Amino acid sequence: MDPTNSAIACTATRKVWFPDERSYAARTNLVGKYRLGGIAVWTFGMENAAAMSAVREIAKSIAPDQVIGTISTDLAEISYGSTFNLAATFKLPDKTPVAALNVRFEIKNSNDSNWRSLAAGITDATGAISVPVVIGQKSLIRLVSEGSWERIEGITAEKSISVVPKVILPLPTSIKVGATYPISGQIMPNAQGIKLSVLQDGKSIGSFTTDTNGLFNFAITPTTPGIHTYQIAIEAGVKNSAGSSELFTVLVR
Repeated sequence: MDPTNSAIACTATRKVWFPDERSYAARTNLVGKYRLGGIAVWTFGMENAAAMSAVREIAKSIAPDQVIGTISTDLAEISYGSTFNLAATFKLPDKTPVAALNVRFEIKNSNDSNWRSLAAGITDATGAISVPVVIGQKSLIRLVSEGSWERIEGITAEKSISVVPKVILPLPTSIKVGATYPISGQIMPNAQGIKLSVLQDGKSIGSFTTDTNGLFNFAITPTTPGIHTYQIAIEAGVKNSAGSSELFTVLVR
């Protein structure tokens, strides 16, 4: 307290954020400047009606771009051990290609509950990426682009690729009429529960199911001399497509 009771003067400076569109726009612009997760504003219900419109317009201007991916393959069904070519393009909604985009190749088959990544690559100047692929069983595939502040994650449609198993059948080239020959064959990849039929001269002589090692066993007893053919017909399953082996020719003497 001033003992002389003389007049005292002071100056106070205040910055006030009015709840109008300029105030809201200024704070919303901080999100893009510092790459924040968002803003929170407390208000007592006296904000300008245009305030939230300003927030929406800025949000749309800084929202990450949508990335649209398309996928294609040269084959929808392959033989076990064969390669197919996978290609994809990534573009913005206005058809502008997205170059130098990190992309991962994902796969899911009957053994998977979730997608898993197998390979990665980068798009070229046209937004395209291609990769040769080898898979062991029927699978779903897709390509996924990496998300960032500027762009959301882009996911292509899923593509189903079927695999026809390979048959190993060590038949003798020449056998005696009336003799019984035990045969042990194998399906590749090694898979249990694959159903198949053995055809002799185009007619089934038995149906079999592979064991845990993909093996199946049968016997042949030819009753007439001459040239006979044998073939394995594979039923479609969860892990494989229907298919057949090559024709095996046996001379019965």
